[in-house]
Amino acid sequence: MRWICVTDKFDKFTYGKSYEGKSESKNLLNIPNDDGEYHLPAQWGYDGPDNFIEYFVTEERWQEIRKQKINKILGCPINSN
Repeated sequence: MRWICVTDKFDKFTYGKSYEGKSESKNLLNIPNDDGEYHLPAQWGYDGPDNFIEYFVTEERWQEIRKQKINKILGCPINSN
């Protein structure tokens, strides 16, 4: 499965880059970093109370995030097609 990095908080993983790997548990991914070394980064986490953060998302979720950002810039409703 392809996972897209959506954070700049991890060393050796690049924001917006696609990584091929698999889910090892509910929150850990088995994917190679930019140096080709396999690690188990978290798919998501928390940054303070009630602040959910995604670190890696599926390609479908990545498209959704990009569409929301474009709609926000254009002033369109988020749910518009």
